[in-house]
Amino acid sequence: MGNGLVMEKLEFVSSDAVTLSMMQQNIRASYKVEGKQLLLTMNGQSLVFEIDSKGCLDGGGLYGKFCKA
Repeated sequence: MGNGLVMEKLEFVSSDAVTLSMMQQNIRASYKVEGKQLLLTMNGQSLVFEIDSKGCLDGGGLYGKFCKA
C-alpha cells in the first residue's frame, strides 16, 4: 500500500505487468527494472520509481512510497 496522493496500490501480476489502483480505478501498466529504478509505462506515459535499500518503491510525494506488505 502506498502513501501518495494519487496511487493507492501496486499489484505485480507478471514479470512485466502491474495493476495500479488509483483514484478508485484499476489500470494495467507494463514495467521494467533498470538498476535502482522501476520504470512504469501506461497509456504512452512513463513514471519512474526509485528502489530504496529496503526494496521499497518511491514515487515521490505525488505517487508515494510502496513497500511489500
